[in-house]
Amino acid sequence: DKLKFKEENITVLGRSLGGAVAIKALKARGDNNIKLVNDRSFSSISNVIKGMGLFKILKVFLRFLVKISGWNLDVSKDFYQLKGKKIVICATNDEVLGEKGLLATTIKNKRNVVEVPCGHNDGLSFAFYTRVLE
Repeated sequence: DKLKFKEENITVLGRSLGGAVAIKALKARGDNNIKLVNDRSFSSISNVIKGMGLFKILKVFLRFLVKISGWNLDVSKDFYQLKGKKIVICATNDEVLGEKGLLATTIKNKRNVVEVPCGHNDGLSFAFYTRVLE
């Protein structure tokens, strides 16, 4: 507010865990028109655990721990409350989050999702991010 930037000229980019943090920060800020680019992030920690190749009992235990510790970071609901332009970048070969953990799988309006044929840790160029926002 002190710097006098117009909200419509601000874009927040969050990648992986930073994508969840970006959503939480924008939601905490309240009513806004700030643009969000969420790059290869998760819907919730619990959903990431669901998709892991672990024994079922271990998944249940881990999800329980995440729940009682308050560390679930369920951002899929918060995503819908943001009013600015929102883009979710989804890696089609995400070897870290798995399909069940991807934020993109919870997005109903697929116009907000950009699928990229890459893995979770593959680099994307500044030019790519610029094109995504057009």
